[in-house]
Amino acid sequence: MNRQKKNTLLLLAAVLLISALSWAVYVFRTGAFQKKDTKIVEIQVDGSRYGRYPLDQDTEFEIQSIAGHVHFIIKDGKAAITESTCPDKVCVHTGWISQSGELIVCLPNQVVVTVL
Repeated sequence: MNRQKKNTLLLLAAVLLISALSWAVYVFRTGAFQKKDTKIVEIQVDGSRYGRYPLDQDTEFEIQSIAGHVHFIIKDGKAAITESTCPDKVCVHTGWISQSGELIVCLPNQVVVTVL
């Protein structure tokens, strides 16, 4: 095999290797092949991510912010804020959410719950 063919094959192998590694990093970071029917709830408090929780695992806890606290529940594939120290309780009256894009906002306590 002449030198030019050898260099071309090496270049092609390097490009394929870089492409495969880039694809693997993309899949790992984005979860591109993650089970799509498992929805995630993301909670932000005071503008920072507080946590992410799967909707298929029941849980409940208190979320403390600078201005007060809320009681958060995931049950039967739905999420809700059931209690809050805010005066108007819009977040409590929002009810249960489970569809991608739905959210609960408690402005006084600076808590945002979003289904991803």
